[in-house]
Amino acid sequence: MIEKRPLFSSECIVQKLQDNQDSYSNALFVSDCNFDQLQVNIQECRFQDVTIQIDSRGQTWIDCIFQTCDIRNARMENATIRRVEFENCNLIGIDFSRCNFQDVLFKNCRITYANFSESTIKNCDFIDCDLQNSYLNQLQLKKVSFSNCNLSGCELLHTKFKGMDLSSNQLLNVKLNVDDLQGTTLSTLQFLQLASLFDIKIK
Repeated sequence: MIEKRPLFSSECIVQKLQDNQDSYSNALFVSDCNFDQLQVNIQECRFQDVTIQIDSRGQTWIDCIFQTCDIRNARMENATIRRVEFENCNLIGIDFSRCNFQDVLFKNCRITYANFSESTIKNCDFIDCDLQNSYLNQLQLKKVSFSNCNLSGCELLHTKFKGMDLSSNQLLNVKLNVDDLQGTTLSTLQFLQLASLFDIKIK
């Protein structure tokens, strides 16, 4: 489980991004914001019911909460994301490739057609999320859980799931290597659905 999320007090309400500001801390964002091409560091901030545009690499997001936000098609490659919660968010098409995630929660989010490839994901939980047709290739996973998520159509190539319980998730038409499932817990139905990967015929 991830660490307890940060508590916020005396938040500064941000209604408009300031020019040339390279960091925000202890702020509540209540209106749509555009972080395109901005190398900003965001810490101890909360985003609630807003649309966020991000097209930048290498940003740092620490101790943040995103609630019911629209962040679709954002580009966040090489970002550092620590102690962050995404809840009820639209993350369709987001690019999280080569990111460093630690103590992050994704809960009830739509994350279809997303790209997490080549990321390091440590101590993170995905709960009740739709990840269909996303790319989760070459991930480095440590203490990561998927619970009641839809991973159908995902590419999971060269990602080791050893020690993980995937039995509550949907895994239809996934692309993965059989060796990467060693030490993984699957349901009987999942095993039948993945039988072709093991070169097994079922009558």
